[in-house]
Amino acid sequence: MKTNRLITSIILSLFLVGAVPVSATGRRMTLILPLNLDVDDPAVIEMAKFAIAEHNKRSNGKNLKLAYILSCTGFAYAIYSLELLANDGAITNKYLARLLQTTPMYELQSFELAPFLS
Repeated sequence: MKTNRLITSIILSLFLVGAVPVSATGRRMTLILPLNLDVDDPAVIEMAKFAIAEHNKRSNGKNLKLAYILSCTGFAYAIYSLELLANDGAITNKYLARLLQTTPMYELQSFELAPFLS
């Protein structure tokens, strides 16, 4: 029982610190935890507008307009995942966009219609 508490304590402390030793190589591996970003942040709004503009360039005939940013999650300040509401003039749909930050610009990795959950 005491051993289980010790193991739990060690795992919890490693998780909170964010580094876990890798025994095979003796190196430390840093955990990358996602960060929820403020959807009203000008940088997040810029990313959302860029994602829609890039999608409009790549798709023939689509002309989406940003309606609302639902969420933005950043991973290691280089990869961003956005949930957006965008309107094509008639219908507003939810889209998922993934961006890679390449200084000083962004690269659209994916832009897709979010799955409908009933």
